[in-house]
Amino acid sequence: MNCIYCGGKTHVFNSRLQNRSNNIWRRRRCDECEANFTSIEKLDLGSSISVLKSDGSLEPFSSDKLLISIDDSLRHRKSHISDATALTKTIIDHILGASSDAVVAASTIQDISTKILNRFDNVASVHYKAYYSKS
Repeated sequence: MNCIYCGGKTHVFNSRLQNRSNNIWRRRRCDECEANFTSIEKLDLGSSISVLKSDGSLEPFSSDKLLISIDDSLRHRKSHISDATALTKTIIDHILGASSDAVVAASTIQDISTKILNRFDNVASVHYKAYYSKS
């Protein structure tokens, strides 16, 4: 990575995995101007994971699409936006843990989402299952 101040080459002198967000926090130092700065590396799920649809087609994973479906199921709650955001992060963590390769079945995403929603809010789980499950 290049320095944000002078454009010189940098090296990492401290790095930590942020378990809650699947990001990597890195502290960098420029070799030329010796400035220190922090960078955060985030996994690009859309280009890393594909979803296998029931018709056999593949599409890029979209955390936004998942967030919208979870938020739609939580609309009856006053805090549906913050709840949906936190639950979506939890669901993505479980999806990454359940997947051993770059392809995840849509039914797996639906099953994980339903289980997590059921633990959080049964009404939301029933709504999600009624509108988003194909079974």
